Amino acid sequence: RLFVDANPTGLWEVVEKTNQYTSKQVQNYGVSDPSQAGYKVVYSDSLKQSIAGLPGSGQVVVLAETQTGLSVRQILTPLDSFSSTVAGSWGQEIAISPDNAWLAIAAPLASGVPSNFKGIFNVNATYAINDIVSYAGQLWKANRTILGDGSSISLTTEDWSVAKNIQALETGTPSGYATQGFISLYSYTAQQWTYVDSFVSPTPDLDTFFGSRITIAKTATSYSMAVSAPGSVGSKGRVYLYRHDATEGWILDTNTNYRGIYESGGLQDVTNLKVGRTYRIAVVGTTDWNTV
Repeated sequence: RLFVDANPTGLWEVVEKTNQYTSKQVQNYGVSDPSQAGYKVVYSDSLKQSIAGLPGSGQVVVLAETQTGLSVRQILTPLDSFSSTVAGSWGQEIAISPDNAWLAIAAPLASGVPSNFKGIFNVNATYAINDIVSYAGQLWKANRTILGDGSSISLTTEDWSVAKNIQALETGTPSGYATQGFISLYSYTAQQWTYVDSFVSPTPDLDTFFGSRITIAKTATSYSMAVSAPGSVGSKGRVYLYRHDATEGWILDTNTNYRGIYESGGLQDVTNLKVGRTYRIAVVGTTDWNTV
């Protein structure tokens, strides 16, 4: 209690602290042995839902408010083929869009996530249709079976196209990358959360912990998302930016003109240079490169 010797009317007054919040108990988590319940929790005011991660149980529980407490509305689990891949970290990070249209669930410790990513492009390797490789600072997807004939990737052919993301696929090849990380996206439709897609870092590697932190924002016309990977680049860390496209879904928001670090002896397409960016001169005294 707080004793006031003179309130605004000049009288004694006793002020007593009152509780501003009332608790709502979770009546049932929907699992027999909930483990690490509440590791991460997000709340939707408009939906009146508390969404809690239970990484130890491999579940994310959607709890709806009732007069007597919180009851299970929905249980979100990874696709069956990803269960062992994300075990122990599914739900360590959860993010929801401001308008409650999108929900992201991450497993930053996910290992060996299957996908079509085949690593750095090898001119002597054979690639199947939809295989994805890294080449000259870009992700590329094979449009047909590519035979390893020693030639590099070129935009002038129809063999390859720029890849916008690396999806996690049940039918993909396990990556072999330990604790690479993994995220899944859900949309809120028909009064429930519906699975849409899953993907991994656009620069897959071990110990990157992709999905450690996620933020979803609503733009004027669509949505954007930032995903951290604190273990990338020798633990220097990276943050990847994504945007939602009505046709292509969630894609990496990247500069498609970037061709990686310049290597002397290679060919560079000057049409890819951008005004306002700085370029290093490869050989002093030549007129091949300039600052634009």
